[in-house]
Amino acid sequence: MPAHLVGEWVGDTKPARIKRIIFSADGNVTLQYTGGLVQRGPVVVEGSRMTFHIPGGPWQEEAWSIQRLDDLYGYNFEYLMLDGSSYVRQVGGNP
Repeated sequence: MPAHLVGEWVGDTKPARIKRIIFSADGNVTLQYTGGLVQRGPVVVEGSRMTFHIPGGPWQEEAWSIQRLDDLYGYNFEYLMLDGSSYVRQVGGNP
């Protein structure tokens, strides 16, 4: 698991079905959906693709990238683009 993915990402756009993604350093992911469903399982990251291996569901392969937005009114953010949806987390600035 790349270190820059580890942590909690919150859905930033309305079309995002997943409201929160938590990547663990041990290679697991927790997906919290807008309807309340929570799924956990391993994720494999290879280059700009990641494959979710969620028990009981199909494997999902997604394209991803991270963009950093610095100094937005004193805050710094990272945006995770994951197959057309964006997720955000604060990485610096005022809490």
